[in-house]
Amino acid sequence: MPSWTDPSRPLGDSAWAFPSASRWPAEDLIAVGADLAPETLISAYRRGLFPMSVSENLLGWWSPDPRGVLPLDSLRVTRSMRRSARRFDVRLDTAFERVLRGCANPLRERGWITEDFIAAYTKLHELGWAHSVEAFDRDGTLAGGLYGVRIGDSSPASRCSTSSATRPRLR
Repeated sequence: MPSWTDPSRPLGDSAWAFPSASRWPAEDLIAVGADLAPETLISAYRRGLFPMSVSENLLGWWSPDPRGVLPLDSLRVTRSMRRSARRFDVRLDTAFERVLRGCANPLRERGWITEDFIAAYTKLHELGWAHSVEAFDRDGTLAGGLYGVRIGDSSPASRCSTSSATRPRLR
């Protein structure tokens, strides 16, 4: 099980070439096609793109503006966050796939976190590129969490939060 502080395993080059930002359309959908291989995902994230299905068999690469990012180096822990956090045991990288499955709400119309996405991101986690933050209640039940992808030496980018009580508030 990789640790938050462990370096990510090196990856080869992606078989896919994503367009440079200067060639992006005005819409949030930047490109379609490609695959969910680790090299493809990291190459896309480094360019500010993330995958989401456009249809059942077509993968889209998106870059919404504005983009939600958790800059952990400027995280401000408020008094209410500290109070809320006392009710939870916050852990790193102990329940990655469970957090991912929690984010994959099957009741959500047009939910896009499929088994293929879960397998791809779990592989990224095993390689040290994807990480999770989990909040467990006092009974030891997973109450929520978020997952993200580490790009280079930077902090992981947020993808989902199911535990608003411990979610950081950005300034």
